[in-house]
Amino acid sequence: MKRFVIILGVILLVCGVVGLVHPNFSYHKQEEVAKFGPYKATLDEEKTLQVPAALSVVLSSQA
Repeated sequence: MKRFVIILGVILLVCGVVGLVHPNFSYHKQEEVAKFGPYKATLDEEKTLQVPAALSVVLSSQA
């Protein structure tokens, strides 16, 4: 049990530091917008997720 808590603390610390160093993450989402018989029209959209600095500090301080 103690080993699990230590590993969880290290993971939270690393996630907090990564959130402070690189607060914006971009990812692609593919969405089906129309379907015509056997044909599909899809939209590839790039989205950006911003990690709040307060969350990163809280994650870092939990370890």
